[in-house]
Amino acid sequence: MGRGKIEIKRIENLTNRQVTYSKRRTGIVKKARELTVLCDAEVSLIVFSSTGKLSEFVSPSTTMKKVFDQYQQISGTNLWSSHYELRNLQETHSNLLREFETRRAEDPYYNEAEYESLVRMGNIGADIYSFLPQAGQAPNLPDAGDFGHYNLRLA
Repeated sequence: MGRGKIEIKRIENLTNRQVTYSKRRTGIVKKARELTVLCDAEVSLIVFSSTGKLSEFVSPSTTMKKVFDQYQQISGTNLWSSHYELRNLQETHSNLLREFETRRAEDPYYNEAEYESLVRMGNIGADIYSFLPQAGQAPNLPDAGDFGHYNLRLA
């Protein structure tokens, strides 16, 4: 008598789901081990349970890093670029914030209310342009904090 087929869908009962996960995880690791021995294949298997627990298998003839490196080389996919790009963007953002804070403290024309207004406009998608005085000319900025359009150019 053979085993009955089951419908492949999420198991609602938590206990039954955990038992099935454990048995199937053991089965897939066994298959990975057999594939390594029988076919001399380099196998790497990573499984995370619904609770976040890690299970892994790596062929004895290789390491996880070697498998990832080989995958990147053959597929042409850089697994780490977005990770490093995000880290680089975060560092750049932090550096710019520090530089801004330093310059803001030194700027006699800085106005907190105007800055907050510009930030709010930027957050709703408006394009904010920075203006610089034209080379060789003193800025024509009134003392009242209102910035005129005289002798200014897009930065």
